Amino acid sequence: MFKVTQEDYHMPDTGLFYVFSVDYAADARGGLDRITSITFRCNQCHHVSRADADLKRVAGGTLLTCGRCGTHQAVSNARFADGGHAAAAERPAVAAGER
Repeated sequence: MFKVTQEDYHMPDTGLFYVFSVDYAADARGGLDRITSITFRCNQCHHVSRADADLKRVAGGTLLTCGRCGTHQAVSNARFADGGHAAAAERPAVAAGER
């Protein structure tokens, strides 16, 4: 399991959401296999949500849903694997309390 936070790399603004941190499982080559948890702010109502066990996956992506207003958007996992995010694959996961 690996974690990327906004302190590590510039996190994406998906248009409807601003992503603060992403935990993901790596594939055999160290790339992003699937998002396991994500913390994000809704750009509509500004509520911060965290999804993990209840995370909805779609083919090649993840469905983000605001916990307050219900705004939702499917986001390609490739957005999190681009650029600096892929470099985090070599880093061990860091629990939020360890930062």
